[in-house]
Amino acid sequence: MSLDVAVVGSCNLDLVVTVDAIPLVGQTVLGGDLSQIPGGKGANQAVATSRLGHSAAFIGRIGDDDNGKIPQTMLTRR
Repeated sequence: MSLDVAVVGSCNLDLVVTVDAIPLVGQTVLGGDLSQIPGGKGANQAVATSRLGHSAAFIGRIGDDDNGKIPQTMLTRR
């Protein structure tokens, strides 16, 4: 298999919580929905390259826990 790009970098799971308003300095707000979004600079670059129609490989470390399985599944599907 021929590759156009090989990316070495990070892969992680971003945890994003929604809020109704951006808190002011020192203010506490309640969080809403929690989203788990695969991310990391290297993984994002490899996915973007693939979406542009080029073949890409990702080289990095991914944990063997629940937080590692989500981004690993995303990268395998690309």
